[in-house]
Amino acid sequence: MRSITNMNNTISTWHLTICLIILLTACSEKEKNDIYLCGNNHTGGAFYALNEQMFMLSPDYEGACVKAMQLYEGKVYCAGSVRSKLKLNKAKVQGSGFMEPAGDEYMDRPALWIDGRLILLDQTAGEVNDFTVRKNGEIWCAGYTKWEPVKEATHRYSSSYISVRHRVACFWTLLPTGGKKYSPTTLTSDGEHESEILKIYDDGVCMHMVGYDEGTRARLLLTLGNWYSSKHWVVNDDIDIQSCKPFEHSSQATTIFGLGKDYLIMGWQDKNLQSSGGKSAVYKEGEWEKSFEDDYEISILDGIKTKSIWYAVGYKLNHNDHPQAFYYKNGTANYLEKDNSSIQSCINAISISGTDVYMAGYRGEDGGYWKNDKFIQPKYLSNCQLTDIVIVEKNRYTP
Repeated sequence: MRSITNMNNTISTWHLTICLIILLTACSEKEKNDIYLCGNNHTGGAFYALNEQMFMLSPDYEGACVKAMQLYEGKVYCAGSVRSKLKLNKAKVQGSGFMEPAGDEYMDRPALWIDGRLILLDQTAGEVNDFTVRKNGEIWCAGYTKWEPVKEATHRYSSSYISVRHRVACFWTLLPTGGKKYSPTTLTSDGEHESEILKIYDDGVCMHMVGYDEGTRARLLLTLGNWYSSKHWVVNDDIDIQSCKPFEHSSQATTIFGLGKDYLIMGWQDKNLQSSGGKSAVYKEGEWEKSFEDDYEISILDGIKTKSIWYAVGYKLNHNDHPQAFYYKNGTANYLEKDNSSIQSCINAISISGTDVYMAGYRGEDGGYWKNDKFIQPKYLSNCQLTDIVIVEKNRYTP
């Protein structure tokens, strides 16, 4: 009996040790940060979430879309657009003889939310692609507006025309007190071709905005494919604007990030002016345009820089033309899907906390985020896509 008792005690001690190890492992893997996310579901709704608590944005509108998020003094700022239904009457468009049909039309209007409270930035059509809250509380929103319809030929030598409302690169500024709005500032001179701001960056002195402008050359090349001119606009506090083209050939600047005046501009260029395919990732550091070893069919959507490391995230098209989550780390390519996988995925945003790297986007039909390359898909994020992520120390802004 004594030997059996000793054996039972040994087994019990062994079981207790195993349970303790499992418990300690579970505790060590518990998320130590608060995770703020924003995104859009597949039914036209926009939301932001803290950990697993979701808040819908402007559910009383016909639809909403959120593109970016930031925390400032404990408040959650989001930006994008809301959709309104308009009733149209038949009307001529700038003497072209083209008649707009009567009926319903939906218009997206640029929007900002502060803790879920909606601020409409403009009465005209448009959208905020990105924004930043400066240290003094001033808010700069960047994206595009749409002017009145213009007459445009359907082909270079065609005599038939359609009515088109082009995107026009635009930014809005809001003062920190009272939310007073400046008039929207457009960065191109007319609405006869597409232009757009995709990302905005504050170097502490000036605001930097990057995007594209189709320009006059696009209208001369209707039969050859789309021509884009990458743009980098620099705006000071007096709204003095300077611009340059960071990349050669047909190109777009899709993101800008850095530390103070040490920043990188990234995007793509198409040296062959092909209407599909042929795009290569490219970036500019200082005055020098640089390329990646693995750069073909890669779209860079966001990035982040520390003192020693930078990340650029987005997707790469595989041989089946499926987007697949991808990122660069100091220029080295990293793939988050197996080659030629049928699963479509994308990284739209990145945030860093200590040694942990969080990347938000989607995989398959569901939104989620990668933590140190491991995909996490909470159940409440099914049938949606995430567009931004902010990581803060646990309970920094929550009780």
